[in-house]
Amino acid sequence: EDGNVSKKNDGARRVRLGPSMDWDPSEAATQTYGVIARKGGGKTYLAGKLVEQLLSVGCPCIVLDPVGNWFGLRLSADGRSPGFPIVVLGGLQGDVGLEPHQGDAVARFVIRSNASAVVDVSGMLKGQQKRFVADFCEALLHEAKSARSVRMIVFEEAQEFAPQQSHGQERMLGAVQSIVRLGRNFGLGSMLLSQRPQSVSKEVLNQAGVLFVGQLTGAHERKAIKEWVLAQGEDLKEQLGSLAALSSGDFFHWSPQWQRDFRKVRASKKDTLDASRTLRLDEGMVKNWSPEGLKAGGGIDLEALKVALDVGGTGSKRQTAAAAEKASGLGLRASGSEKNSGSGAEARSQKPEAARPSEAELLLPWRQWVGQLRAE
Repeated sequence: EDGNVSKKNDGARRVRLGPSMDWDPSEAATQTYGVIARKGGGKTYLAGKLVEQLLSVGCPCIVLDPVGNWFGLRLSADGRSPGFPIVVLGGLQGDVGLEPHQGDAVARFVIRSNASAVVDVSGMLKGQQKRFVADFCEALLHEAKSARSVRMIVFEEAQEFAPQQSHGQERMLGAVQSIVRLGRNFGLGSMLLSQRPQSVSKEVLNQAGVLFVGQLTGAHERKAIKEWVLAQGEDLKEQLGSLAALSSGDFFHWSPQWQRDFRKVRASKKDTLDASRTLRLDEGMVKNWSPEGLKAGGGIDLEALKVALDVGGTGSKRQTAAAAEKASGLGLRASGSEKNSGSGAEARSQKPEAARPSEAELLLPWRQWVGQLRAE
């Protein structure tokens, strides 16, 4: 049914991913999930349904998105009504733009505000992404130790953030690895999505206690999954041999410890926009999406966020002053003041790449194109 997305599950507060997948939310929220399938195999759809269910039972979710599709959580399935009140940071549909030096400030804000957020780094260059994600994940785990509240962290295209070949990316890998390996002690669950499991750090992927494996046609991909299965003490040669024959959207679900379960599953229909769906030739990129559903807010004070990120408020002087007071009350200083004081991740990281364009400059042609499509 179209219309506004229900913010709570009907009936008892349970996580219902699909038929016969009915879980206690307190247990589901702190698991480490691996969702693996080839491109177009349905991994983002299944993960999106799981995130919807967690949001529905009140579990904050933070998505690190290098692709730019997760803003769809803000829209209903038909794209014409609001979805979940989740803030989108960065990307074409962001409430606020992001810069490479703001990773730790964003982490502090979302944790201290107890906000759900899509952190879209798709507009950053690879080197900028590495810096942002390393700062973000280090600060996120540090803040989680004090907050002691449950939330789910989603890594879309996990091989980008936790690569098996990590030369020059050791700090980012170590930060992600710490969240996946230690995060549950501080209330953090993790979700790792990838179409190339052989390119994800084995130490990170082996932390997954719940695995969803969809269609995989490549020998290297199947070998990587076989290694995970063997590490769990399982012998599922027959099932692994049928991965290439799975239909898009069908997955084998393994949970050796938590649910002690193995079976073939399929996620129920999503309540929000499937922005990762492959477009048809006759479809416009955004023509069927209503900008009304993407109105800023996400349940947090965007003026306070802008002050915390040192990007300047858009309200009156009185509103900006109030936002600064709120940011200060959360223990947040503007990114610019951190740079001046030499504290925080800015002092630990390399100097900003002055010659590189900002995300706003990179995205300007795309924003103009989106505006033209909406006007048609």
